[in-house]
Amino acid sequence: MKLAKISGLTGAAFSLCFFVHSVFHSFRISKGFAFFDSLFPELVGSFNTSIIFFMPAAVLLFRSAFSPVLEKASTVYPIVMAPTVLNVFLAYDPLAAGLPAVLLTMPFCIIFSIIYLCFPAPKN
Repeated sequence: MKLAKISGLTGAAFSLCFFVHSVFHSFRISKGFAFFDSLFPELVGSFNTSIIFFMPAAVLLFRSAFSPVLEKASTVYPIVMAPTVLNVFLAYDPLAAGLPAVLLTMPFCIIFSIIYLCFPAPKN
């Protein structure tokens, strides 16, 4: 298996951990409230966040070929996702958990996905 595919699977696993934790947290904080008052907006936010975090994994898994430089640089995605998930699990304050993810990891995932989609595949 190529390095980009391994990085995509590892990053997807970290993103899945983040998504499961977000959904659990959504259900936990919305107990006793109506569905559309509390749970629905929380779930929409969780899905929006998870889509952004899964984008690089989808690009790495479903794109056929990368240049050798991009193949080696694909390891940055799981390296960035691991501290993000660790921070979310270990932070006590929701602001301390979410702010680094929103300010650092989300822009990284968007830029990473755009770069990997825009660079052409190597010609053999």
